[in-house]
Amino acid sequence: MGCRRGDPVTRRLLKALRERAAYTCTLQSTRKDGSQYWSDISLTPVIDEANQSCVMVALQRDVTSSVQGRHSLHTSYQILKSVLDRASDPILILDRHGIIKEANTAAAKVMKTPGHVLREAHITQFVPASFQRRLVWLAKRLGRRNVLNEAAVQLVDGSGRHMLTWWHLSRLDDGEILCVKNGSPAQIRRKKALVTSSPAAQALLDHSSDGFISAGNDGRILFINREARNICHIAEELPLKGLLVTEAVPDYLKSTIAELQVKAMRSRRQQRENHLSPNRRWLQLTIFPEADGFNLIIKDVTLSQEYEARLRELAQEDSLTGLPNRRVSEDTAQMLVDEARRTGGAVAALFLDLDKFKEVNDSFGHVVGDQLLKSISEKFRNAIRDAGFVGRLSGDEFLFLLPHAPIETARQFAEEILGMLREPFVLSGYEFHVGGSIGIAFYPDTARSAEELLVQADAAMYEAKKEGGFLVRDYNLALAERDHLKNRLRRDLRSAIGTDQFCFYYQPIYDASTRQLTGAEALLRWRHPSLGLLAPGDFLSLIDESALGHFLNEWSVQAITEQVAEWSRRNSTVPVSLNLSPRQLCDGKLPSLFSEALKMRGVDGRKIVIEVTEDALMTNVDMAARVISGLSLLGLSIAIDDFGTGYSTFGHLKTLPIDCVKIDKYFIQNSSFDAKSLLITEAIVSLAKSLSLVVVAEGIENSEQLEFAREIGCDSVQGFWLGAPMPAADFAALLCCRVA
Repeated sequence: MGCRRGDPVTRRLLKALRERAAYTCTLQSTRKDGSQYWSDISLTPVIDEANQSCVMVALQRDVTSSVQGRHSLHTSYQILKSVLDRASDPILILDRHGIIKEANTAAAKVMKTPGHVLREAHITQFVPASFQRRLVWLAKRLGRRNVLNEAAVQLVDGSGRHMLTWWHLSRLDDGEILCVKNGSPAQIRRKKALVTSSPAAQALLDHSSDGFISAGNDGRILFINREARNICHIAEELPLKGLLVTEAVPDYLKSTIAELQVKAMRSRRQQRENHLSPNRRWLQLTIFPEADGFNLIIKDVTLSQEYEARLRELAQEDSLTGLPNRRVSEDTAQMLVDEARRTGGAVAALFLDLDKFKEVNDSFGHVVGDQLLKSISEKFRNAIRDAGFVGRLSGDEFLFLLPHAPIETARQFAEEILGMLREPFVLSGYEFHVGGSIGIAFYPDTARSAEELLVQADAAMYEAKKEGGFLVRDYNLALAERDHLKNRLRRDLRSAIGTDQFCFYYQPIYDASTRQLTGAEALLRWRHPSLGLLAPGDFLSLIDESALGHFLNEWSVQAITEQVAEWSRRNSTVPVSLNLSPRQLCDGKLPSLFSEALKMRGVDGRKIVIEVTEDALMTNVDMAARVISGLSLLGLSIAIDDFGTGYSTFGHLKTLPIDCVKIDKYFIQNSSFDAKSLLITEAIVSLAKSLSLVVVAEGIENSEQLEFAREIGCDSVQGFWLGAPMPAADFAALLCCRVA
């Protein structure tokens, strides 16, 4: 752009680009040939709904001619001011609000007030108090049809003491008021003509970037400026004075201008309309009625129209893929459901979430991920064609809407979409494989509203994901009952934390060889007033969705340390394990909560074990590492629960302060008949032993599994066959005998 770096405007422009902030300016730049030019720069940030990306819409318009015109306008203005100053009569020019914009030398002299003081002063400062209300009344009526074209008012000088003679008021074409001392109506008209028809005034209008045509009551042209001739393609030498406006303008403007003219002259109000020319330029036509005719302003607003249209597009489409965004998708669902309700039709909603897309982003970066999303979106767009609607809701979530589609047709379409995803996507020479999980809901079969339709399709999609992905699932009665229960539990959760409805049940952990009691795992339970005892699977995800996670952490820390303190007073040395969900593990305040609770109750941190799953470690690796390290410094032991079922964490066994691994029950229960499970289990034990980690076998359900765990070298065992989770009072009895 050839900007000058030291220039303040350039610095502000660069700052706006860095901060993605809205900014407008006029900038002088240098072309490659060394010539100077001026341009208007407009920056507008556009952020999509999911806050996934931010783009800057930048518009640049060459305004060199306008800037040069403004310079000429300034020169012409100085000429006009000189004309006024040479006039022998005192002259004031007021704006439509009564502010004095110009005062010639004669006016300053007779009013005994310097010209620079007069300018920007309000005319009421020079009107007797008794006359001010009449002045307001006169100013409002000046120029109205059949009311007033001219009026008279008395003014006082700057001291407020000497009454001056009458001044005559007359409204100019642009709404300003000409105020002349000692003028007759004829003089007033001559002074008005001086201001509006002088060469200086015409120069001002000729340098305007808008077209201007002044006409009398009969519609015949009195004046036309250069830009109006350009817009209307009228040669400079062609005389137009006395010609009807509708005869001078191009054919495509004739009817529009004629209609605006009639409306304006009848209503005595400004009329405006935008018109698209044959060469695709937008022209804004504005007619201002006057007492003796009208003025027509023709303004080229193509750039602003295109700018507004682009902003509307950005507000409606996803900036990455070009598909409709969430807002448009939800509006379309509402529209289709409303139509189906009126006509007795149906709507199918298909909610799709890509499987394994996060792995592409993590492994290859967001640039490749974005390219993959574009390719997938293009396939979806080609698949839906005119049969329905497809939009992108957020990162890797898409919505298909099929109006008038029978249930089987919607299911068949969903299978076709999954079939497309089975084919590899080739980008930059690499093949990428992604899957998808699709949930389907139907109006009016299951949903009663558009909002309910989308919620149900989302729930069905999560059901498909839970079953392993790459599946299509319908929203059904079982899901409806589950959603009803979730909504009920969601309402009851907040009161549950504050009314001691939560508690821990304790499952014993035994030495694999001696079967002596070596520990306990604390398992969260909810004593619901009407639904009875609920396991974490029924409500823990609801807590993670809400803002109650920190409160649960606080309660858990207090409850577990209090229980350990109580058993310690009975001389128990059995450590107690506490499970943390991925969301709980990401609470950075957890180490400080434990630190305060351990000190307050005098509990040795070595009597508490924190259990986390492999998936929990991978949810937020950095935060998980900080929390685990903080807990380890307090003396707490760290165990990886369900080891072997989640993400690969062999690297974490070396880098994090891990003390124990708990082998998932799947491997223990399948090793007797599955050779691969047997090999994996033996490999886990061997690895753990080489790192001096304690190994616990979970899910022991019979004597054969217990013997297998002992033979492969597991240190401890737990399972329902050895002991089911029990209340704290029942577990206290076990502490006495300590033998299974």
